[in-house]
Amino acid sequence: MKVQTLFIVASAICGVLAAPVQKREPKVVTITEKVVHVVTATSTIWVPAPTPTLDEDNTHYVRPTTTSSTTSTTSTTSTSTTPTTTPTPSTSSTSTTSTPTPTSTSTTETPVPTTTDEESVGGGSGGAVISGEATFYDVGLGSCGIQSSNDQLVVAISHVLMDASNTGNPNNNPLCGKKIKCMRGGNSVTAVVVDRCVGCDPTTLDLSPEAFNKLGLPAEGRIPIEWYWL
Repeated sequence: MKVQTLFIVASAICGVLAAPVQKREPKVVTITEKVVHVVTATSTIWVPAPTPTLDEDNTHYVRPTTTSSTTSTTSTTSTSTTPTTTPTPSTSSTSTTSTPTPTSTSTTETPVPTTTDEESVGGGSGGAVISGEATFYDVGLGSCGIQSSNDQLVVAISHVLMDASNTGNPNNNPLCGKKIKCMRGGNSVTAVVVDRCVGCDPTTLDLSPEAFNKLGLPAEGRIPIEWYWL
């Protein structure tokens, strides 16, 4: 009985040992990581120098130019059986400075018109102020054909001025009847042209006694004045 039991136990052990051993299949663990690489791309656009533009106050200026930059992002997916380390995205920047082309500014000065002494006393209305002298004379029938008296505010002007405007008939001279304002210090008088003074230069006036007395005393004879055409 004991032998039989041992046989059974031995058979069981042999059966267990003879049974095929189940093979364990290896398990593969797949780890998928998504890595995003950010790449910054900078492009520089060269713009030709702008054409100088003239503004209202004759000043050139340069229109500013601009540059543009673009950033592109690349996405990649990697599959591996081992852990991976995601690198820290790095960025780079490039700055571009555009220097405008120097321009020059030109200013044109308009010359101030100049006049000669003869032009300034020529008889136009609203002429320049003339520095000259004044005398007085015994008034009568003048070259303009007008009979005047000493108590009237009249004047005889230089023969140089009268002859320059002569039309053939002295009575029709365009300077006849013109008005002249004479000044001395704080005094002034307005006289009408009625005659031609042979001994006067273009800046000297020969006034009637009444007009002369508005500016000075008869005893002075000749006085400095300023005058202009009205």
